[in-house]
Amino acid sequence: LSASDATGLPGVHVYAVPQGASGATGMAVTDAAGAFELSSLPAGIASLKAYDPVRHRLLTEQLVQVVADSSTRVQLVVSDATGTIRGTVVTVAPGQRLPVAGAWVSVPNLGAALSDAQGLYELTEIPPGTHQVVAYDPDSRTSASVSVTIPPGGGTVVVDLELVIV
Repeated sequence: LSASDATGLPGVHVYAVPQGASGATGMAVTDAAGAFELSSLPAGIASLKAYDPVRHRLLTEQLVQVVADSSTRVQLVVSDATGTIRGTVVTVAPGQRLPVAGAWVSVPNLGAALSDAQGLYELTEIPPGTHQVVAYDPDSRTSASVSVTIPPGGGTVVVDLELVIV
């Protein structure tokens, strides 16, 4: 496991999750050089997920073909390019559209923030890919979610989330 500059990343947890399974069947921790070994995995397609245990975030994920009774070398690379998701959380009621202060906005396993008095939020260091952004207002007990794509080179995506009050 390495950064995009080929520097090994030690102490990262790597999980193997077979396609169709609800949980991991193997876990390893990368050594000082970023190397890891997973053994006794079932044959088939598995997702290798590299997770930073300190920052509690998914670093990268890659599908691999696991062949029974054989070894496979896999190079997982963590991209330096990340993105930012920002926007406003508002409540929408008949004839009203108001900012929501204190809404919990998150990209599960990647980051979370509270909206400010104007309903503004910002999630940083989100890796490229498609992610679900979820907003929840504990006062009105309403929530909303939307799918957002961070492009491969990173960048900023603006997403306004509407919490509908009926």
